[in-house]
Amino acid sequence: MKPLGVLLALALLIIPLTADALKCPDGAYIGLDNQGKEACRDIDTNQIIDPTTGLMFDSQTGLLILSDEQIAYIVIGIILIIAIFAGITKASQKKSEPEIVKRHGWSEMEKEEVRIRQDGKCNMCHKPPPRWEYDHIDENRDNNDLNNCQGLCPNCHSVKTNE
Repeated sequence: MKPLGVLLALALLIIPLTADALKCPDGAYIGLDNQGKEACRDIDTNQIIDPTTGLMFDSQTGLLILSDEQIAYIVIGIILIIAIFAGITKASQKKSEPEIVKRHGWSEMEKEEVRIRQDGKCNMCHKPPPRWEYDHIDENRDNNDLNNCQGLCPNCHSVKTNE
């Protein structure tokens, strides 16, 4: 029983050591870095390779070394980011430009209803006008509700507009 316990203890001690062993990507071998620690090195260039990302670093300076393919991907990525930024900028400029809204007045039928409601007289001077002009009572041109419409003679409309 004692030898079995010793073997079990040894097995438990060995497992963590093998789990932490360095696993290099294809085309790399386990070597040493400049500090004497285990590191993955490229078979062809002898440069250090990060085992998790596969990126290659200069063994003297520690700077990242990019392949032509990686540089192409970076350039494409930068171009895409610029294009997206330009598209967003253009879209936001379109939204910031004032929207031209064509204002619609009252229909002829609605104007006739106003004239009937006012007994054919100007709503301010109460005289029959030579020509009808229609006015927003609350001065809100967006409020085209019929209750906000009054018929005025040109003189009263001019006076009200210039107040």
